[in-house]
Amino acid sequence: KSFSTYIRGSCCVNQLLRQLVGSSSLDGTIFVHGLGEDTSLKQKLNLNSYKCANLQFSYLKEFQLGSGHDDGTIAVWDVSMGKLFHKFENKHHEGCTGITFSPVNHMLMGSVGKDKKVIFYDIFKSKKVVEDLVLPDACTCVSFNHDGYTIAVRTVEGNVYALDL
Repeated sequence: KSFSTYIRGSCCVNQLLRQLVGSSSLDGTIFVHGLGEDTSLKQKLNLNSYKCANLQFSYLKEFQLGSGHDDGTIAVWDVSMGKLFHKFENKHHEGCTGITFSPVNHMLMGSVGKDKKVIFYDIFKSKKVVEDLVLPDACTCVSFNHDGYTIAVRTVEGNVYALDL
């Protein structure tokens, strides 16, 4: 299947349903399409923000999608309703380059950015930053290990940091 509604951006597949794919365009618009029998456009989401640099579906919440943007904004979406659940503004001062959801805690999400920060958020109860770290180099991507306590962060210098929460 192919979708032509976006130009150069990020993409991800919903790991729980395996029936949704998210993609983004340079203008910050996020598209959610069906993958099964129905490949129609399900949602068109927009923060009126800069380019969406990274997308990821939650491992634990079927219709939850996170997006990280070049202006440093982190957003959490409910794609079943097509609505913004919460937005974290100005958390990264030089742009978000990666986001990740915890595979064991539905309230925990992390992000990394060009500003060398690794930030963890409580996305449900307090909707606040719960921890932030600064690494020696700008970060390019982040991923939780399946144990939910270990994350890997890659930097522009090629270093990979394994962090134990």
